[in-house]
Amino acid sequence: MTAPEELVLLSDDELFEALGRSVSPREFGPGDPSSYIRLGKAWFEEHARQYQEQICSSDAVRVFITGGSSLSAAVEAATLIDTLAGLMNREVVAVFAVILTRRGLAAYCRTHL
Repeated sequence: MTAPEELVLLSDDELFEALGRSVSPREFGPGDPSSYIRLGKAWFEEHARQYQEQICSSDAVRVFITGGSSLSAAVEAATLIDTLAGLMNREVVAVFAVILTRRGLAAYCRTHL
């Protein structure tokens, strides 16, 4: 599994491509990253809505949002990975958590605070 410290260095497209490759039911081929990026974005949007209640009600996530934590994005992502560990495989969770952290947990959980 790629560590959160490494994932936070990837671009958004690289993260979505990695997510798409992890969840793809088929192989698009090595020369077609755009298909994986589209799949990763669609998968992320669907699952971000699906798991919003569970993520935003997590005590660990609430600490980041309400406590104004100054921890690094990698540590914040690692906390999300632990929160989501039982929902999907850890590689998918790691990429999902980094994307979600990058987009902002406070904005994501705005309706749950």
